[in-house]
Amino acid sequence: MFYIIDHGQRIQTPVETLARDKTVQAIAETAATGAVGKQQDLPPANQSQADKLARHYQENKQAGKQKRQPAVFATQIMTKPAIAINEQESVHSASQLLKRQRFHHLPVTNKNGELIGIITDRDIMRFSLNNHLADLRNIAVNRLMSKKVITAAEETEIRSIADVMCRQNISAMPITDHNRKLIGIISSTDILRTLVHQAPLELWA
Repeated sequence: MFYIIDHGQRIQTPVETLARDKTVQAIAETAATGAVGKQQDLPPANQSQADKLARHYQENKQAGKQKRQPAVFATQIMTKPAIAINEQESVHSASQLLKRQRFHHLPVTNKNGELIGIITDRDIMRFSLNNHLADLRNIAVNRLMSKKVITAAEETEIRSIADVMCRQNISAMPITDHNRKLIGIISSTDILRTLVHQAPLELWA
């Protein structure tokens, strides 16, 4: 099951809708940052992971004649607990955390631990380039974060998550519970690692 969290509101979304609608981005366009999150905007390392994921998707889909193997679910491969940042923290703190953890995406939560957005290294880079005099220590994360995020429930099949990530050109998906609490995150690297270590597991429909 997938959800779109938009300005703090959660909307349940069938996977078929996400598969059809390529305009929904896990990292949506905001006034502060412009459109981000598309595959061509990813940093080189992240672009490489997205390319590999897309290639695996096509190769495995064409090999659909093989016997289907048991499914793997988000809860089995997600990184948990997910590292996140509070919306009131500074953009400078978010930037330092991204660099320290070598992440490209950082989920944003409110004081109740509910997922309300996501901020990326590209958000921060673009804002800094357009606002040379801005002190990132005095700017809250919620000013730059994208408020529309695609998330999945922990019982969602990996093949569905991978399909949506490929179609939406995103490289990470937060995993939330029914209360919008952030419980984990899945990246394209997690899916590739599963393909490598659990072969010949079939992840694709």
